[in-house]
Amino acid sequence: MQYRSWFYTKRLQILAALNLSLVLLVGMQSSHAQQVTQWQFSTSYPEDNFHTANIKQFARELEIATNGKIKVEVFPNGTLIKQKEIFAGVKAGKAAGGEVILSSLANINQLFGVDSIPFLLFGYEDAKRLWQLSRAQIVKAMEQEGVVLLFSVPWPPQGLYSTKVISSIKDLQGSKIRTYNNATQRISELVKAQGVNVASADVQKYLQEKQVDALITSAATGLDIKAWETVKYFHPVNAWIPKNVVFVNRETFNKLTPEERSLVMKISQAAEERGWRASEEKNREFQAQLAAKGQKIIEPSAILYSEFRRLGETLTREWLKTAGQDGLTVLLQYEVERFNLPKGQKP
Repeated sequence: MQYRSWFYTKRLQILAALNLSLVLLVGMQSSHAQQVTQWQFSTSYPEDNFHTANIKQFARELEIATNGKIKVEVFPNGTLIKQKEIFAGVKAGKAAGGEVILSSLANINQLFGVDSIPFLLFGYEDAKRLWQLSRAQIVKAMEQEGVVLLFSVPWPPQGLYSTKVISSIKDLQGSKIRTYNNATQRISELVKAQGVNVASADVQKYLQEKQVDALITSAATGLDIKAWETVKYFHPVNAWIPKNVVFVNRETFNKLTPEERSLVMKISQAAEERGWRASEEKNREFQAQLAAKGQKIIEPSAILYSEFRRLGETLTREWLKTAGQDGLTVLLQYEVERFNLPKGQKP
């Protein structure tokens, strides 16, 4: 009896130990299966901006595609990281990802400013062509900085606002043009105008006080500053079409499985295509809103277009002096492709 009692006791102990091991194993497997990657993305643009809306849709689609294993929380209005610190912050791992305007990184690599060379493009088709030709080099340059490019989406084209109809560059001589970077300052010099450096927040004030009577900006900004009240004429000259880039910290990205990385890039491609369509739609929508409020939309004359393109050639040559071989290669390919377009497709 004593032996039987000992036998049953020992058996119960073994079964209990096995049961505990099984519970722990199942728990570990369950924990591993439920592991979620949490990403925080920082953007300086407001909640209702079409760029922000596009990133949020990217986040939703990525969560669905990965069955909830990758969740992206988007922080608009610079609430996570301030605008000027987003790129450096993502590099340092303060956020998993972020969004900035590509040309703001030109001080790191001149190639990042290729889409903001004035009067190089005629419209969205040219912008797409330039992006396709420069993308590989820009991806490589960004990876060297410690980030992985996910997608890029353009802003609406930059147009010319003025207090009078501008038929040729001569009409801009002596005017007071708002400047905000080296390119706009150089434009004011080349057209023999007076450059007035004005921050975005002060543009409307300077217009109302007649300290500025011409500026180059988008239809979206025209709505924000109520341009029809001061600079009543808008010339859609497509001066340049700048792009935003959305990127993720390289080490963070590389922690994903190969399958997850593939899904991220697939969802990113969809976001880029959607964003380009949205930009074109918004451009038409914004110009229609301007016209409805009394803005005079003036199609540029052939003379003005020609003069601006010649001005663009000067600015391009100046850009190439610091852009290096990569910049030269991109622009040569761009010009060759545009030159070889079928006759009916040439700008």
